Amino acid sequence: MASEIPSEVSTRLPASTSSSGGWEIPHGKWLGAEDVSLPHGNGCSPQALKMKIEAIREEDEYVKRPRPIVVNEDSTFDFVREMSGDSIADVLSYVEYQPQQLLEQFRKTAEQAVRDGRVSVAERQAVLEAFAASLRGYTYYED
Repeated sequence: MASEIPSEVSTRLPASTSSSGGWEIPHGKWLGAEDVSLPHGNGCSPQALKMKIEAIREEDEYVKRPRPIVVNEDSTFDFVREMSGDSIADVLSYVEYQPQQLLEQFRKTAEQAVRDGRVSVAERQAVLEAFAASLRGYTYYED
């Protein structure tokens, strides 16, 4: 792609902005200022994305000075490989918290709440199980 960038921008980094998904396309001064067009294809079918690119190519600023068009996102994806991520306990340990100590402190607090009559034994058990499960959970997507 670097070979497609006009020589007048070879002494500086190419400039661009990326448009949002849907039908928004760069136009006017926006399109005139960029060296590479980066339209998003989010929410677009392949046919709609093709029409979006054609619309960019029909803009006056693009006709005056054609430049590369790179689709930086589209609505398609393939699962290549699914990987397990770090648990919340893992991430806490990275920032020097001790998950087992946190769980023990939480257990002591819950036991005191039972003694003070603020929660029942069953509620204590449920909240401890939920807290322990959250430490084993992931910091992002879980089914």
